[in-house]
Amino acid sequence: MKKIFTYSIMALLSTFAISSCSDDEDRPAPDLDGITMDNVSPLNEAGVLTATFTATTADARIASASTTTKGFAVEKVESKGNGIWQVTVKATDFAYVQNGQTVDLTVAQADGINASAVLNVNDPFSIENRYTLAYPYTYSLTDAATKKAIDLPLIINAADEAELANISGFMFIHKPMGNTSVTANGWKAEWFEISPMEDGKGAYLTAKQEAVDKMATQKTPQSLSTFCVAAVAKNGRMQLFPLTNVYACCSETILKNDALQVTAADLKEPGYEKYGTFDASGAMNRIGIFGSDRTQDIEWKNIISTELYTLAPDGKPLENDNFFVSYIMFPERNANYYFSAEPEADYQPGTYLNVERYTLDWKYNGKTYPRISADLQYEIVIK
Repeated sequence: MKKIFTYSIMALLSTFAISSCSDDEDRPAPDLDGITMDNVSPLNEAGVLTATFTATTADARIASASTTTKGFAVEKVESKGNGIWQVTVKATDFAYVQNGQTVDLTVAQADGINASAVLNVNDPFSIENRYTLAYPYTYSLTDAATKKAIDLPLIINAADEAELANISGFMFIHKPMGNTSVTANGWKAEWFEISPMEDGKGAYLTAKQEAVDKMATQKTPQSLSTFCVAAVAKNGRMQLFPLTNVYACCSETILKNDALQVTAADLKEPGYEKYGTFDASGAMNRIGIFGSDRTQDIEWKNIISTELYTLAPDGKPLENDNFFVSYIMFPERNANYYFSAEPEADYQPGTYLNVERYTLDWKYNGKTYPRISADLQYEIVIK
């Protein structure tokens, strides 16, 4: 009888214990009221940080964590007990990581109730502001003579030249920064390729056929201000250089003006002359020879002009064409022109193109780089 009573008491206690445990598990978790950030570790070299936070409702159960900050992702969130949780965040794209920035964090319960906070990112491996980038502000996308793409030189510098060895490569990306009023006009980063210089002190940006075709139809300078060059360190960190005030330009343009009209009869009249000056700045802008109001990096004395030929209305070059002479005055960028009679010649009415080539190199640190090679075509109308 004593044993039966003992077993009954033990069974009753066991049933009570199981019931109590079951009640704890089935009891609804309290709603998450908010979270307080306690500690955020610096990013390690792999780009990972951990942060601990306290749920203001101690028994709240957190099921997930996420961030909408570009360039970051939450890897996991786990309980450390007593209402303390730890979240692991990883940088997924260093192009969007800046030392000192904030990352938003949202944690949620299974039923969707959530709370948010921000993490302050400390990146001791950042390379921001260690380097500078030098480049010409305008350039011909292609060479007028060879029709091949001109390599835009991008020279990287550092206060401590030894730090240049830390750069492992370069990227060209579309990432608007600063002036948001400038648009890409449909241009894409993948229309260019970037390759390192042999001396390791920079890179070349070269247009692919898609960019060449776009420029052929656009015929106006394209700002590259919505694009960045990224210098990439060996640990993956990047310093971004917006190509502020850089314009890719076409390698040929037509210059039209009413002053460039004569009659066939005028050109046959002995002693006939016609000359004058007009503004050619619009055409100069199109081939990348901007005025001083837009760029200060053009050495006017280094611009070379070469008269090539005059094309007849049928597209064939004229022989011994001496009826038209012109030149551009710098820095005003005015066109001086001069017509003279050729009584022995027989110029038929139509549109003629007098073609002059303008070339300008970019010189930096004792080296010379091709920059502008473009044809200016004076449209001459003979009536």
